[in-house]
Amino acid sequence: MNHFFRYFDFREIVKELVAERKSVEPHFNFSRLAQILGVQKTYLSKVMAGNASLSSDQIYTLAEYFALTKEEHEYLTLLTEYERTGLAKRKQILEKKISAIQSAHRNTKKNLQAKFQGENSNDPMADYYLDPFMTVAHLCLTLPQYAGDSRKVAQRLKFSEAYAKKIFGKLEELKIIQPLTTPHHYRVVEDHLQLSSDSPLCTPYQALFRLASAHHLMKIPTDERFAFSVTFSADEKTKKIVHEAFLKFLREIEPQVKAAPIDEVYQLNFDLFPWS
Repeated sequence: MNHFFRYFDFREIVKELVAERKSVEPHFNFSRLAQILGVQKTYLSKVMAGNASLSSDQIYTLAEYFALTKEEHEYLTLLTEYERTGLAKRKQILEKKISAIQSAHRNTKKNLQAKFQGENSNDPMADYYLDPFMTVAHLCLTLPQYAGDSRKVAQRLKFSEAYAKKIFGKLEELKIIQPLTTPHHYRVVEDHLQLSSDSPLCTPYQALFRLASAHHLMKIPTDERFAFSVTFSADEKTKKIVHEAFLKFLREIEPQVKAAPIDEVYQLNFDLFPWS
């Protein structure tokens, strides 16, 4: 339920909790929630309309009933404290805490199930992430048309013999691929890797991949590629909405990508940053 950390109003979280429970228990509704919280349905309606709030005990009961994690419970409590406080200085402190938690949960790592690599500078995967074509070659081995044949992949990607030997040798050394009895053929052992944004390798990895992508795009016919770039002006709130929408997109497509037939290796880039 990590996606509810994007909300600044605890009521939105309550709505999501009720909707999720209703999806497995069709008769579950706000009347049932009122019973669980020990309040009248009319009072809960006032709460949801923004005309009343929940007590810390009611938040505790809600968290316990929906089996929220400690972090989720604390965040929910923080939102209600922020709403109830009448002290400007405390409100400012609470707002900073809430924003910090939201920022942490906009990290890609919090939104994907992929195995994340490279959270320290001594990562043995450094060679893998500092050569974009190692990733491409690795994934090409999973394609049916190459059937794990490294020579076919090397030929398609226009690798020299020496470079191909280096690439596939390193992939084997890292136990990402495993050699088969047939010469130059491999079985892919790891096929769903993602570099952690905490890694010192992340920035150079992204920069090198963008350079390689830009160079490759120039060689592809326009009817075979899709590229999009936009510069826009907005406020911080809108920027967060865009960021969160992309994370939602990633969560939605990840299981589809993992379950999809393997026909081709694709590239997806997304950048969002302030110019000033």
